[in-house]
Amino acid sequence: MAHHEFTPDHYHTSIGWHEPVLDIAPGDSVATNTVDARGQDRSGEKV
Repeated sequence: MAHHEFTPDHYHTSIGWHEPVLDIAPGDSVATNTVDARGQDRSGEKV
């Protein structure tokens, strides 16, 4: 089992098919973050 730390460098505003950014296996864990509804990242910066 692996643990992945993933920091996005871009975001999509649509739900649908997008190119994968990670290869994970059953049992792996992933820590990541996302933007809020106003398009701000976790530090409050607009993306």
